[in-house]
Amino acid sequence: MFDPAAFEKPDEFIPGWNWYRYFHFGLGSHECLGKYVAMVMIPEMVRQMLLRPCIKALGTIDFQSGLLPERYELLWSANS
Repeated sequence: MFDPAAFEKPDEFIPGWNWYRYFHFGLGSHECLGKYVAMVMIPEMVRQMLLRPCIKALGTIDFQSGLLPERYELLWSANS
């Protein structure tokens, strides 16, 4: 994922890339079966964290006219 010959700006997160540009779960016959579990579990884990009372949104989700969120400011309180 960090090979500059394969990826332009490999150190940057580029939300506009299509999903097939990422190889975190392998590719083709070497694709990880855990990919499908992760596609369900990761969003649910994030959702559960955001529902906790110690996390407050400081504004709305900013999509900056794209499909994916670009900015979402949160406040985490250790006392709640």
